[in-house]
Amino acid sequence: MTYFQAISAVNELNRQSLDGFNDWKLPHLKDLAFIAEKHCRNPRVRLELFPSFPPGVFWSRYTRIVNDFDPHVFTMDFGFSGVSLKHPEESHFVRLVRKLH
Repeated sequence: MTYFQAISAVNELNRQSLDGFNDWKLPHLKDLAFIAEKHCRNPRVRLELFPSFPPGVFWSRYTRIVNDFDPHVFTMDFGFSGVSLKHPEESHFVRLVRKLH
């Protein structure tokens, strides 16, 4: 999904109360970093905890302006490159989390 598609999907899932919850969100970078496992490779997660986890780039909820006007979004690559900025029109994976209460 693009970043904007991901935001729309979160809003729609919360409207529909996915699995009875309406507090889904795109993760903070720290949420994504928490599940990353430095000893695992491609994907950098423990597959026994996250089966079928694809190696690739996942959107976070943080944006940053680049070149004084161009918005970009922080991402986490569970394949090789770690944290980077990506243009919101690119397509990447989405892993939703719920707010802690």
